Amino acid sequence: MRQSLVLASGLFLFGLSVVLAQDASPAAASTDQLLLEARTKAQVEDALAQGAHLEARDFQGLTALSLAARYGSLERAQVLVAHGANLEARDNARYTPLMWAASAGELEIVKLLASHGARLEATGKDGHTALYWAGEERHSEVVAELIRRGATIQRMDRMHLPFHNDWRALGVAAGEGNLEVVRLLLDHGMSTEVRDDDNTPLHCAAFSGKVGVAALLMERGAHLEPKNELLMTPLMVAADQGQVKMIRLLLDKGAKLDAHAGRCPSGENCSYEGATALMIAAGEGRVEAMRVLLQKGAAVEARDKRGWTALMEAADRGQMEVLQLLLEKGADVNARTRDGYTALYWAVLEKHPQAAELLKEHGAR
Repeated sequence: MRQSLVLASGLFLFGLSVVLAQDASPAAASTDQLLLEARTKAQVEDALAQGAHLEARDFQGLTALSLAARYGSLERAQVLVAHGANLEARDNARYTPLMWAASAGELEIVKLLASHGARLEATGKDGHTALYWAGEERHSEVVAELIRRGATIQRMDRMHLPFHNDWRALGVAAGEGNLEVVRLLLDHGMSTEVRDDDNTPLHCAAFSGKVGVAALLMERGAHLEPKNELLMTPLMVAADQGQVKMIRLLLDKGAKLDAHAGRCPSGENCSYEGATALMIAAGEGRVEAMRVLLQKGAAVEARDKRGWTALMEAADRGQMEVLQLLLEKGADVNARTRDGYTALYWAVLEKHPQAAELLKEHGAR
């Protein structure tokens, strides 16, 4: 719906083609045009006073109420509803005003329409309801409002019953730390494993360090080791972002400390293919995250697909604090990649003279 629903607001005043009854007069067409082009409450009231039809439509089949919902004009919507505008008017794609408001994240308009009896589970040509589009467009508060009013997750997507496996709402709420919405969605049957751009809700919570949400997800059965499109588990994502509290929580719940990132799909470039959480943290300079991982027993000499170690990752990026920490922990300064290169080689190649000097001081050659 992003392609069909999102239209630059600058187009609002242009290209309007009013659909009228065959016997409509030019005067009626003119007042209907005024209604569709109205941008304020006063303009709506004036057009209606001149006899504009509430059912007039633009070239996409949208009524004035659908346009108000689409572009977030609560005052216009209120006037139109008060004058008896059809809440179930369908445009060319069979979308209703409620679907437009939900997709646009217009919470107050959603409340207005729902409170006046708009059908929560009406579907467009694509089989999607307002709830589906609110979640797809990442409007978690609108999702919560619709569910509280009786919209059901099981019927939000007629094409993929009972659950759409790539619906974004739960992941968005998890990433925002919106515990109330996460709990509401789970209580109403949403799976903990739905994906938002291939991240599970636990990945999303791990990325932003939302420990309370992560704890709830795991309590409800969230898997600890799913891989996202970057081949990372939630623990790896937490390490990448330096989320120390999240790392502790995931490890306490049983996340695999030395799990390796997955194999990169053929033809694609994945920077951390086969890496561990420690290696990822090293590359990103997340020293405190590394301390936690090392305290828990992370393998200093773990290798990724290329044969790189955490020390090589740090040397390649000139991460001085990380290098010092790993050397203190006994990292092999002369370990070699599968191609025969050492950490010193990468430090010199990437022009990190301080890193190179530190490695030499510890016996690099």
